[in-house]
Amino acid sequence: MQHKGIVEQLKKIRARRAELRKEILSFTEKLDIENAEHRALQDRLKALSEYRRQTAERLREGRVRLRELKEQLKGIEPSLLHRGEKMEEELKKLEWRLQTQRITREQEQEALSRMKELARSLSVWRKAFNLRDEVYRLEGDLDEDAARMLELRADRDEVIRALRERRRKIKDYIGARKQVAHEIKALDVDIADLERTLAELDERIDRAREELAAQKASQRSTEVKARSYLERKALESARMAALEKMKSGKALTFDELRVLYDEDLSTAGS
Repeated sequence: MQHKGIVEQLKKIRARRAELRKEILSFTEKLDIENAEHRALQDRLKALSEYRRQTAERLREGRVRLRELKEQLKGIEPSLLHRGEKMEEELKKLEWRLQTQRITREQEQEALSRMKELARSLSVWRKAFNLRDEVYRLEGDLDEDAARMLELRADRDEVIRALRERRRKIKDYIGARKQVAHEIKALDVDIADLERTLAELDERIDRAREELAAQKASQRSTEVKARSYLERKALESARMAALEKMKSGKALTFDELRVLYDEDLSTAGS
């Protein structure tokens, strides 16, 4: 009964250990997934940080360039910024006049002088116009980069929160796996103790079986000897009875003659 109880106990403990090993495997698989997600988030954070650095650098450079452009625009006559179309129209009219009308030498000189003045003013105006367009474009780009910086900050904060959550899960899974591993280790100790006890019981049972077999063999030998002794006593008694009957002159039966004269019977009985 003790042997059977230990075997049943071992069966239950081994089944529990098998369940715990499945739990270890499950925690390991979950850890692999979480670690992969954690690495992906770290890569994402690194990419966001690099993009944020590039955007911040672009913002810094853009602001420097914007200040330079505005300084350049300050040196241009404000009224000139609004006269470009009129100057172009006047220049075209003068060119058309020189090509199509008959004018005096003095009028031609005045027109050429005015055209040179208009050309210089238009050059300054085009430069100012281009500077102003670049200012507008740069201001738009800076606004977009500033908005992008806010988005990047929000994305980065979200990734950092996700990383913290992943680290928490990884820590929990590692702790749970360690706890299961400790339980498996304790079960291994119990199994080793029970197996050792079972081996000792097997030895005791084997010895008991050998002793029992020896006792049975001894008992059979004693029984055989006792039966042989009784058989000899019975045969001797029958022979003495047959001899007395023969001496008294009475007739002997076949069995009595056999008992009296059959050497084989006498030998078998001995």
